Amino acid sequence: MVRARSYPEMLSKCANPECSAVFLYLNQGKLFRLETGLMASMEKASRDFNENNSERKLEYFWLCEECSQSMTLAYDRAAGISTRRILTEAAVAAGAS
Repeated sequence: MVRARSYPEMLSKCANPECSAVFLYLNQGKLFRLETGLMASMEKASRDFNENNSERKLEYFWLCEECSQSMTLAYDRAAGISTRRILTEAAVAAGAS
């Protein structure tokens, strides 16, 4: 019996859904490695599930240079990956006054 191997998806564009920048080089923008849950593979499903023996699921995401200046990424189990605005010092100072 031949089993299909699953490979991670390649980064292709900025993780900001409103941006169409294409990923070309690691030195442009910001790369994120986020834990997005537990691995769910056919092999693991066939064994008894053991929480202490489970594998973490790590995924890579990229924000382009422009988006990474004002955003970061966050993971929520219910919502998945989302962009979050970074508060600048000027915005924090304006909100405090």
